[in-house]
Amino acid sequence: EWRSSLNNPDGIGGYNSRSGRIDEETDDGSVKVVFILSESYAGFGDTLWSSSRHIANQLANPTTCRNLIAPVIAQNEEEKSNNQHPLLGRSFVELGAGAGVPSWTAMRCGARVVSTDIASPNRIRCMAESIEKN
Repeated sequence: EWRSSLNNPDGIGGYNSRSGRIDEETDDGSVKVVFILSESYAGFGDTLWSSSRHIANQLANPTTCRNLIAPVIAQNEEEKSNNQHPLLGRSFVELGAGAGVPSWTAMRCGARVVSTDIASPNRIRCMAESIEKN
């Protein structure tokens, strides 16, 4: 389990996988995701990298996410309400997702997500289980 944080740049947790369904958001507005680590290809699906936790934390916070994706938002596009997350209804692609924490974070924020990784049955199973748990 991993949870976004306003105080910790890499969020909180993410060091061990945990099963079970979780609530959409915690009381403090942070986003929580469950992920399953893969046992195939040591070092590339069995670890949740700090960069993955960091970008997921940036995506979870509506303000930092809005700043992050501002260059790709069309100039003439109507700005969404400040009450809505900027990923709501947007497309999100993660290549080489591994544990997929940025993908699952974007999905929990309302994005339409495509998440890819190597064609390993174990990795595909882990990603499918992560989608189901989130």
